Amino acid sequence: WGRSILVKNEYGYTNFLKIGWEDDFPGGIQRVDIRPDESGCDLVWTSEERTPSITPRLSAENGLLYTYAYDLDERGKVAWSVAAIRADTGETVFKIPTGTGKQFDASWAPITLGYDNTLYVGTTVGLLAIWDEE
Repeated sequence: WGRSILVKNEYGYTNFLKIGWEDDFPGGIQRVDIRPDESGCDLVWTSEERTPSITPRLSAENGLLYTYAYDLDERGKVAWSVAAIRADTGETVFKIPTGTGKQFDASWAPITLGYDNTLYVGTTVGLLAIWDEE
């Protein structure tokens, strides 16, 4: 995106059948900018969001990076959410819970942004569609 590269860490993830969530993957997304004189790169921000199994999408229109993240809930279960991260600051703007457990893993599916601003993500139990009711 311009002179920026958005990189995510999915170290340790293979697929939803072969993982033990108790291992708690490190995760993280970083923005690295290439200097205008091309003398190197600079780390701009780091997000701690854990997004092991998704291809995120950047909306150039609103500057949000949409991804599929997880946290461990109070019972130690994997709770999945669609997350939006500001591309300029790395701040998580919102998270929308989608489901709990391995069955809600996206297992390498991409996030797709529809022309009507509907966000789609495929999971192992089916296709999720998320939109703003405004």
